[in-house]
Amino acid sequence: VDAAGRYTGRPAGPLCYGPGKVQAAFPFAEERGVPLVACAFYSDSASDLPMLEMVGLPVAVNPDPRLRLVALARGWKIVDWGEPTRGALEGLDEVEMPSR
Repeated sequence: VDAAGRYTGRPAGPLCYGPGKVQAAFPFAEERGVPLVACAFYSDSASDLPMLEMVGLPVAVNPDPRLRLVALARGWKIVDWGEPTRGALEGLDEVEMPSR
């Protein structure tokens, strides 16, 4: 939104992607008196390396190839959950939905 209140289509702040996650997490944690080194962060993507490097417990979950290599080299925990699921939607097709 610009000074006149018009939508510009541009983000109002940093994107919560890559280094943007650190920019969002640092003040959030600081306001609560929790240092990021006392936090865990879970990710599947090398795009999250900036955030993973800031926390005390970085965990690679079903990591992409680059993140897997970095996690192995740095001794980070790696969790492989096997085949991806549909998360909260798993099994939903088996549930009878109410009619309108």
